[in-house]
Amino acid sequence: MVRFAHMLVITLIILIALSACGAPATAPPSAATTAPAAPTGAPASRGTPAPLPPQPTSPPVPTKAATPYVTPTFSPILSFPLGATPVSTPAAVSTPTGGGQVPAGPTASGTATGVRSELKVEFVKPLSTAEEVDDISLVLRRIPGIFAVSGNEVGITIVYDAGLILPNQIRVRLASMGHEVKP
Repeated sequence: MVRFAHMLVITLIILIALSACGAPATAPPSAATTAPAAPTGAPASRGTPAPLPPQPTSPPVPTKAATPYVTPTFSPILSFPLGATPVSTPAAVSTPTGGGQVPAGPTASGTATGVRSELKVEFVKPLSTAEEVDDISLVLRRIPGIFAVSGNEVGITIVYDAGLILPNQIRVRLASMGHEVKP
């Protein structure tokens, strides 16, 4: 009996709250279907929603044609003849170890081509440990146009962009670091 009284009190509270808010406590199911529609210029009654004003439309967006993305790929390993002379004969750069002269060679155009080239070089004097390659790699990868350096005590492979740096410039940079390479 107590439970029924509690249910009755809760129901009455809900009905009072709904009537205070203005919502009908119970609406006949057919009330919405039998209500006459408001004329177009007349104000809407409380039970029927007001018609929505015309909504703005955006202009159609033209579709763009898909453009392919060209990924850089490895080119074949470049090898240069030993006796090749550049078009102009630049000044030679001396190495700090007192070794021979390394010709500086022409400079790159300075425009990135996106084509990856690979240069394999051998050291004149092998490195003492393989960890020295990591030190050389850190210095060389700071140069614009050099992408990757790997190798061992005997030689290294350098991946670079030939539009930004040329093989002779890489050889000169290695010689200036104290790691002269075979031509």
